[in-house]
Amino acid sequence: MITELILECSSFLQHCLIKSEIALGLESKESGTVSFSALAENLPLGYKIVLEDRLLVTFTELNETEIYTTDITKNAQGKGRFYLHISNSTTKTEDISASSNFNAFYTNENIVINGNSHGNSKATVFDLMGRKVKEVQLERISVNNISTVGMKNGIYILNIQYDGGLYTKKIPLNR
Repeated sequence: MITELILECSSFLQHCLIKSEIALGLESKESGTVSFSALAENLPLGYKIVLEDRLLVTFTELNETEIYTTDITKNAQGKGRFYLHISNSTTKTEDISASSNFNAFYTNENIVINGNSHGNSKATVFDLMGRKVKEVQLERISVNNISTVGMKNGIYILNIQYDGGLYTKKIPLNR
């Protein structure tokens, strides 16, 4: 079976291009081989797409000639193994994991951000239409909270700009 995934950069992702992370969900009823490749159209000059396999701890730059192939197990499903990163070519692929200085999740009417923010760190929440919903200056502590009171159920994008780069995560709000 051949599956094609098309991702388009909308306006809210334009400022995510320094470092962004997109979790890929993969479901398979049978074990076998999966291959990833990329054809980057309209990607700004100097940017590249990198596939991270967190199970095998590998980073592979994807382009018209580079293909990442690996085995998957029977009944593989969900996300958590494969991630796409869009990064500026001045960023080495080994540095992409630096974007995981933070972890974020929704609970009890708050987006909880774990991770020490050093220097001038700012969290911005966007809806899927690219509209800025909230912007908060992070305190220099290990856990920061962003209140979701007044926000509707749905999927939001959290961007954390910090001295080391940019952390991006999809945050589902479902009360």
